[in-house]
Amino acid sequence: MGEMWKAVVGFEGRYEVSDQGRIRSLSRVVPCFGGTRVIRERLLRPKVGAYGRLEISLGKGVSRRVHNLVLAAFVGPRPDRMQACHWDGDAGNNRLANLRWDTPSGNAADKSRHGRNPVGERHPNSKLTTDAVAEIRKSLRAGAPTRLIAVAHGVSQGAIVNIARGRTWR
Repeated sequence: MGEMWKAVVGFEGRYEVSDQGRIRSLSRVVPCFGGTRVIRERLLRPKVGAYGRLEISLGKGVSRRVHNLVLAAFVGPRPDRMQACHWDGDAGNNRLANLRWDTPSGNAADKSRHGRNPVGERHPNSKLTTDAVAEIRKSLRAGAPTRLIAVAHGVSQGAIVNIARGRTWR
């Protein structure tokens, strides 16, 4: 079976989206400066937006994420409190077979399953490395004061206490 195309919801007659995650502009005549101009059918090139998600421009000031367009056209409108999720964790793979509506917690579970959850030293705000935390735990077992450990590693005393209590860096 070939690629299936459906109208982009809200842009019927102007744009179509495919089950392969491609977007095309349809041929049409539009008013332009007292006359008209012809827009020919063509595939649109998405740009990479935040977090690697593909976005497409559908006119002046109108940008949409491709995965939302695919799901809306082929599955239906986004249910309340749901998000577009990628089964394989690849935000650039917007094929219908790879997409689903799911809860934020389902999306977070995907991140963990794919190893993309920003925890530990992968977190953008992390000041510590895994090796530094191992040193901190060694110092804590040796009975060093949390205040001195914190100064030595450039973090707050609360951060050391949270490590000691297992709240962070489990």
